[in-house]
Amino acid sequence: MKKRWINICLALTLTTGPSLMIETTAQATGRGPCSADRYDVTRSTPTDVRERKMRALIRCAFTRFGIPEEIDTAFVIAQRESGFNPWAKNPNEAAACRPWSETSYGSCGIYQELSRFHSTRVRAYLRERWFPRTWPEVPILQARANVLIAALMVRARGWCDWTAPDYCGG
Repeated sequence: MKKRWINICLALTLTTGPSLMIETTAQATGRGPCSADRYDVTRSTPTDVRERKMRALIRCAFTRFGIPEEIDTAFVIAQRESGFNPWAKNPNEAAACRPWSETSYGSCGIYQELSRFHSTRVRAYLRERWFPRTWPEVPILQARANVLIAALMVRARGWCDWTAPDYCGG
């Protein structure tokens, strides 16, 4: 009887279980693309360690979303925009990086996302199961969110959002 029960469980797992179990685990823990703790940094993390972790996060996101050929450009843009600092803010617009400040054009995070568009981009590019504790108000200065949004925008539109508006078609 015990052997039969194990065979039934194994059959169910092989036919329906793995994807269901992975999804359930992801929803319960808030896991998703590039969610490993190895990417976590704090403000006291040394600059060289922070840059190494942010590079690894960027590499993960751009690979995960099928655009590994864009990794080198992603590194150049992140260096130019923030120096790989997830808490970077345009000094003239720092107040705009407060959570959900949609009335200004503050540039925030690794890829200097415009705060005015952040909530729309969260809903368009991210998934609730990736950020269950903060959904839908995922902070703009959350490194993983900033990088995932950038990678998904690049996959959808190329680098036009980091270049002249005419390059994006207006």
